[in-house]
Amino acid sequence: MAEEDPCWLANEGDDESETARKELIELLLTPGAIATSVQPIVDYHTTPPTHWGVECLTHGPRGSVFADAEVLFRTTRVARLEAEVDRVCVAMALHSMRRIALPSRIFLNVHPSTLSRDAWFPAYLREVAERWRIGVERLTVEIVEHDRQTLTGRVLRAVNALREIGVSVALDDCATDLAHDPMLVAVRPEFVKIAKHVIWGARHSNAGFRRLERLVDSTSALTTLIAEGIETATDLEMVRSLGISLVQGFFVGRPVAISALHSER
Repeated sequence: MAEEDPCWLANEGDDESETARKELIELLLTPGAIATSVQPIVDYHTTPPTHWGVECLTHGPRGSVFADAEVLFRTTRVARLEAEVDRVCVAMALHSMRRIALPSRIFLNVHPSTLSRDAWFPAYLREVAERWRIGVERLTVEIVEHDRQTLTGRVLRAVNALREIGVSVALDDCATDLAHDPMLVAVRPEFVKIAKHVIWGARHSNAGFRRLERLVDSTSALTTLIAEGIETATDLEMVRSLGISLVQGFFVGRPVAISALHSER
């Protein structure tokens, strides 16, 4: 298989007739249709702040309905093709990152349903990383918020398998404290990303700030927190006052297409 085909291990979708499935399968089988951008995660514990990691963000071809990532992944869930789409997105992200001379941690978004349905996903992730010579210890699987309330034994087995190969785990869009998030309790992720709307609420009201304080108090001793949605200097000052040093958002760095980064590995 030529190097230019990063989706060499991706599963094919089934042959059902729904329009959403047909469109997605056609997209998955089109070389180069899936594009990856990266948004930096910055560590303010150091002076000066350092580039600590990146989150890989995926969208479809520009000019198509799937250029909007929300549409792409909403259609993915409706069509029940989460595992197939997640595999392609991971392959494209790591294929793209192989040329970027950044020693940072790489966050990859994955649906809980993928971990539940695709027993071979951890092995697939390791094989793709090895193909593109990216150390698995740099990888973090970021479990997205959709259907996260459905915690299954298969999800926990997948999480354990990821850790066994050296991949860490993060929970995306955390908005509740430890006592009210069953996956947070069961998975005990290495990283928890605080949801953007929690930061927005803390910025705009005392009640919102108290909610953020409770979340930080209940989780900071168990995991490393990352504040998403940092859009202003006030946001940054607020989360740093609560002891959060890892931040992500437009104030510290907007998403950038990997094709725009010219640094070579």
